Amino acid sequence: MKFNRCSPFYLYVKFTFFLFFISILVQAQAQVHIDSIAVYNQLSANDSLSIAQRIHYTNRVIALSNNKSTIKFKLEALNRKSNLYTKEKDYLNATLTAKTLLKESEKYKDSNSILLAYAKLASFSSANDSLINALDYYNKHKEISIKLKDSATAIRDLRLMASIQRNIALLHESEASAVEGLAILDKLPFNKTTIEARIGLYNHLGLVYKDLRIYDRALDYYDKILKLTEDPRLTIIVLNNKANVYRNRNDFHSAVNEFTKVYKKSLELKDPKLIARALDNLGFSKSKLNLPDALNNMEEGLSIREQEQNKIELFTSFNHLSQYYANQDTKKALEYANKAYEMALNINSDAYKLEALSRLIELDTDPNVMAYKRLSDSITEADLQKTNKYASMKYDLSKEQKLTEEAKFQKEKEKNKKMLFQFIAIFGGIISILLYFILKLRHKKEKLEQIYSTEKRLSKKVHDEVANDVYHVMAKLQSENKEKDDVILDELEHIYNKTRDISKENSEINVKTNYNELIQDLLLSYRNENVNVITKNLSMVDWSKLKDMYKTTLYRVLQELMTNMRKHSKASIVVISFAQDKNKIHIEYKDNGVGCELNFKGGLLNTENRMESINGSITFESSLNKGFKASIII
Repeated sequence: MKFNRCSPFYLYVKFTFFLFFISILVQAQAQVHIDSIAVYNQLSANDSLSIAQRIHYTNRVIALSNNKSTIKFKLEALNRKSNLYTKEKDYLNATLTAKTLLKESEKYKDSNSILLAYAKLASFSSANDSLINALDYYNKHKEISIKLKDSATAIRDLRLMASIQRNIALLHESEASAVEGLAILDKLPFNKTTIEARIGLYNHLGLVYKDLRIYDRALDYYDKILKLTEDPRLTIIVLNNKANVYRNRNDFHSAVNEFTKVYKKSLELKDPKLIARALDNLGFSKSKLNLPDALNNMEEGLSIREQEQNKIELFTSFNHLSQYYANQDTKKALEYANKAYEMALNINSDAYKLEALSRLIELDTDPNVMAYKRLSDSITEADLQKTNKYASMKYDLSKEQKLTEEAKFQKEKEKNKKMLFQFIAIFGGIISILLYFILKLRHKKEKLEQIYSTEKRLSKKVHDEVANDVYHVMAKLQSENKEKDDVILDELEHIYNKTRDISKENSEINVKTNYNELIQDLLLSYRNENVNVITKNLSMVDWSKLKDMYKTTLYRVLQELMTNMRKHSKASIVVISFAQDKNKIHIEYKDNGVGCELNFKGGLLNTENRMESINGSITFESSLNKGFKASIII
């Protein structure tokens, strides 16, 4: 039967093969593109190269990664580029790169990279004193972490937010962030990590309430910490904080009791820094009660600090001694106040400079200066009370808003009910589509099983009916021992061998056990004195998760490739390499034969159909005198 070359069917088949060939070329080019990106990515990660070279290679990865299949490389390169700029202390470019990372991550909805970008931007903003920006980034990072149910990260973000808010005097906002962190912790089990986070938040709230002069609440949180820990250093910190609260509210007897505990525990740890701090604080508190050993305690603490040469601690000692001598010896008070100011200049801290200058102003006997100081202190106190009053009003307003929100909730409830019915309708449609594809897949499976059943039946029929009959005729001719029948005998033997091979190629295969050995035996059976067959990493593949039907298909495909090699390639070396990447198995076939112009018919087309039937793939590469290659993915 001859096809009309102008017929629609012939043109359709020709166009289909043309599209298939083009798709193979596109896939090959895409793979080369990805491979080049991977090379640049490896170079950008090479620590032996200079930072400038590595940034150059990250730029190449970013430029080449321009589609969805390569976005992973792009995001990784942007992250690395930002880190490299940070190493160079080029924080401007590090921040700009992190913003690009955020933009690309949001474009492709990559949650992990979005989180990473926000964390970087928050860190860069904190380091550059852009605390308002840092707050915004930490808040966004927290919101995403909560959606992803990553409670530990959300709590960490809230602690950092609370710390920044306290540093910029947003005390009630700082309190709210810490309380939100505790609310998340209340839903988590008690373990070492959650206890440490709880202690950190309790301590922060103690500091906030001390700043707000809500002293009883501050003490409550410090007592909660002491019930959670027995760590000596942490206990010293908490007791020291409690003592400072007592001292701030002028309860110096309680302050002395707490600082005495701190001093005893510091002696147990034999830490000079802790001992000096405890002595200085204890002596300063005793001085407010006019206890006789107050000055000795402070001077002993100063002596240890001078040996340790801790500038910040020395500033505190000078400041306390200046206050001690204020009502006794103005000259000594000024001497220590000036030493404190010199130390503040040495430390180069605006906060310490302000405190030292404030101390010098207090010691100035000019009536106008003293009046200014009293007025300034009273305004500060009034502002704090106003802040607390407004904060209270804000929390009362939030309660009223909750009542209004209940009405909104009812309306939202009705809206959700309507959405539920819509969802059920959409879900029903999805189920119908899924059912269609499941039935289609089942039909495909049944068809494949039917093919294997047919192959098995044909194999048996060829063996039982044709090969055996030919063998009996051959035996009969041999027994008669007629030389004239030798030619017939040779031809019959040739026919017999052919039918035996056909039977073998389509016979049933036991793939349930020792599949590794089965493949090895198949491949090595094609080895002879002219052809060397080499297998690589076959034993490294885990075949246990592969279905029996898939194993049978793969066996037939490899058999077809090897048979094609033996009949047509004239190869002397054949290499079959195996590799496994998670749930995918990759097989590469190469020979050094005469090659061919690829023509997708017969055996090659058959292998493609087989692989497609199990959702696998096989691609070919060959040209005249350049061998033959095949790549299988299953």
